[in-house]
Amino acid sequence: MAGYGHTEIAKTLIAAGASLDEKDSHQRTALINAALEGKTETAKSLIAAGASLDEKDEDQKTALIWAAYMGRTETAKSLIAAGASLDEKDRYQRTALIEATEYGRTEIANSLIATGALLDAIDDAQMTALIWAALKGKTEIAKSLIAAGASLNEKDEYQRTALIYTALKGKTEIAKSLIAAGASLDEKDGYQRTALI
Repeated sequence: MAGYGHTEIAKTLIAAGASLDEKDSHQRTALINAALEGKTETAKSLIAAGASLDEKDEDQKTALIWAAYMGRTETAKSLIAAGASLDEKDRYQRTALIEATEYGRTEIANSLIATGALLDAIDDAQMTALIWAALKGKTEIAKSLIAAGASLNEKDEYQRTALIYTALKGKTEIAKSLIAAGASLDEKDGYQRTALI
């Protein structure tokens, strides 16, 4: 029940030798639950005690993917620092970076980028983190991805690039950054539309 955040009880159980990687009915370990519920101190205690960092639950989410999805910045940073796998994918083929990007978790996304997360992983909709940043208007994350060398012309299931999404959604600053970085101006989507059309 570490997910409830009773850190002192969790520490006592850890010190007494409780199994760190047992799973509940959702296949979640104590560390996954702590990440999901934002119980940072409990998560840190579990990490320090040697809990498995990359266990997956019934949705194939790791503690890091949950931390990115929920915006648990300190927990995510602790997991990254401890060596959690950055590029695991959940059942929707989403990495922690894709989750952090879609939901605007800028600090987490920047930590993942700086630590070497795969920039061009694609989810089940064929979207990369940069395409998500363009679609959702996450300007700072988009700029970080571009600066780190993310592929500018990847296409999603609708054959849309990040630049096409900036045109569709009116995300001017991201569009300017993509253009300045050399994004292709005349790529066509599944409807044969370019960013200009």
